[in-house]
Amino acid sequence: MNFSTSLLREKFIIRAVKSADAPPLIALSNRMVLNLPDMTGRIIERFIIRSQSMYGCLRMSAAVTHSFFRHGPLMSREEKFDFAKAWGDILYDAEGTFGEKNWASVYHGGKIIYRSGDHHGFLDVIENCDFRNDTGNYERSVFLAEEIFAEKGTAVAIEHQADT
Repeated sequence: MNFSTSLLREKFIIRAVKSADAPPLIALSNRMVLNLPDMTGRIIERFIIRSQSMYGCLRMSAAVTHSFFRHGPLMSREEKFDFAKAWGDILYDAEGTFGEKNWASVYHGGKIIYRSGDHHGFLDVIENCDFRNDTGNYERSVFLAEEIFAEKGTAVAIEHQADT
């Protein structure tokens, strides 16, 4: 069984097509995809961890992964994984008083299942688009988000910048 992941530092620049003079909306995030396998290597759970800080994203991902490999799938347990406790421990251990401003969110099945603090709402849209995207190409999710905005009557151009 193999498990690997990587941290993605993202910046989304969202511009209204019809209002070229309007300032763009900017959504920043660190993102980690956790494709968690069973002993045969088949993916049985997938979580997306987002956080304001790289450190928070890595630590929350580590807490989820550790619990998965130690106790099995998180979503089918009788006693659910306590995301709030995991995040609270991370903030207490590492972030100190600055951690109060840090945020984190966890997605499963395209929906947010845990959030702490305030993050840009566009991140929820892009995660839903990524879940519906069956190509495996994350960049296509950006195109799907543009389509959703257009369907709602707001044409936007979304620029996606990412570093691993």
